[in-house]
Amino acid sequence: MVEAPGVQVPDPYTILVTFGWEPIENHPEDGYWCYEVTDSNQITLRLSWNILERSLRTLLSRNGQTIAVVYHEGSFILTPTKFKDKWGLMAVFTGAGKETTVEIQVDPIIQVKWSTLER
Repeated sequence: MVEAPGVQVPDPYTILVTFGWEPIENHPEDGYWCYEVTDSNQITLRLSWNILERSLRTLLSRNGQTIAVVYHEGSFILTPTKFKDKWGLMAVFTGAGKETTVEIQVDPIIQVKWSTLER
């Protein structure tokens, strides 16, 4: 795990071993990593985070056209998680009486689910 105050994310080696992804862009000195993956439907997920800014962003696109962008800031933990029998990622943001989660699945197709609940 790579950690900064209020943030924990998997280290690049864990991402590589678990998903086979290498960062398309990274600036570890600035706390920034960005990964990109495309599924069989030509949906592309660009997932990036900055541990110093405590931010996580998902961008979904198809054939270069943006479908959805969600950007969230705050304390969070991002962990590899099994959904049924496939690996994905889950982030949980906490604070201000709310809990925001994002579930990211990429196999066999990309699915990204954001939700926020008041505690």
